[in-house]
Formats: sequence, C-alpha cells, structure tokens
Amino acid sequence: MRGPRGTGFLYVRTTALDLIEPPFLDLHAADWTETDEYVLGPGASRFENWEGFVAGKIALGAAVRYLQELGPEHVFARIADLAHLLRGKLNSIDGVSVHDLGLKKGGIVTFSSDKIEAETLQKGLEEAGINVNLAYPKWAKLDADSRGLPLMIRASVHAYNSEKEIDEFVDRIAVLSDLR
Repeated sequence: MRGPRGTGFLYVRTTALDLIEPPFLDLHAADWTETDEYVLGPGASRFENWEGFVAGKIALGAAVRYLQELGPEHVFARIADLAHLLRGKLNSIDGVSVHDLGLKKGGIVTFSSDKIEAETLQKGLEEAGINVNLAYPKWAKLDADSRGLPLMIRASVHAYNSEKEIDEFVDRIAVLSDLR
C-alpha cells in the first residue's frame, strides 16, 4: 500500500483481544489505578498511544483510498508480475542469485552477486538514482543461518514501476558487476 512509515493497522478478533499485551502503555492505553497497577483500555484503544502522528494518519487514509480506487487485487497482480519479471532477469545474469522463497511472492526481491559485494552494488545503484536496501542475514537469523544467506540487496517494486525501469535496473547491475 505504501503508506507512511510509522503508520499501520492492527486487527484483532474481540475474542483474542485479552490474549495480547500491548508492547508499551501510556495514559491513553491504560488507566493507572494504583501505584503498581493499571487497567488496559477497552477495545483497540489499548494499542494506541497518546502521541498521534496526525499527518501520517491522514496520509495513510489517502493511501487506503488510492488502493481502494485501483483495486487491491489489481495492484497486487501488477506488483507480482513486475517482481516476477525482475527475478527472471536477475537470474539470467551470471553470478547473481535470487534468494526469494514461497509459492506466492510479493514485490520484495532479494538477491546477491558473487562478482560484487552488496555494499558496493548498493552504492553504485544509489549513485544512479536507484534506491535499494541491504538485507542483513542477522535480521532473519533462522532463515539466513539455515540457508547460508549472504548480505543481500533488497529491491522493492510497486504497481507504479514500469518494465522499462526493471530493464534499467538490471542493466545497471550488469554494468556495475561487469557481467555482460
């Protein structure tokens, strides 16, 4: 959906609400009843905090309306198609390995090259105006350790990207890696 950082939704079945402890409490989430006691607020308010990111909430609402106008199924299909195209093109480059698993993949594509270090590749892409992130194995210990994953590049496509941008991205990787 690409809503603003620091915003989001939480849906909890009413029957499960009391099974989840909020990660932090303030006077909006709970009533302080005794020096060492509190009572959680009713419903979902217990997961909210006093300091509200009003501009972010407004922007999140705009993102939801935009997604509804386009149709979530259409948006996901477009993202999945572009990511599939990107994975295929990356797999065609000698020395590049795509590390994504799952039968139904989303728009996040993780890959590495045995010809160029991930940090160097990221810097070269950044200098070309292409934004990617590094995906550190320590952020996914169970998966990374069991599969022996290296430091990877994390690229994200979205519905507004084009096939031309995918081609330019892959071409830049090939040039930086001197693989073509």
